[in-house]
Amino acid sequence: MGRVRLADWTTTPGGRFRSEGPFSGEQFREDVVAPAFRAEGHVDVDLDGVGGLPVGFLDEVFGGLAREVGPSIHGKVGFTCLDEPDIVEDIQAFIENGVQAWVPRA
Repeated sequence: MGRVRLADWTTTPGGRFRSEGPFSGEQFREDVVAPAFRAEGHVDVDLDGVGGLPVGFLDEVFGGLAREVGPSIHGKVGFTCLDEPDIVEDIQAFIENGVQAWVPRA
């Protein structure tokens, strides 16, 4: 199982896209989370130990991965978020919305 700790990458997550500045959700997904997922077929992301979790960042990481992977993502992405437990429902919704937006590649 791939394990990724956000705080090892940055303690100040940024916005949704790379164009919005450093440490974006897009950058974290493309450079860290997605490669770990592809290598292991599963990834667990530890979100604790950072100075806030912007909603756009989280949607781009988790929803973006779901848009890439599709329904096969179910049961293959885990996360730990003890610092902000109220965000768990949001992350689950981002994943579901991403799966619904997924378009199979021809």
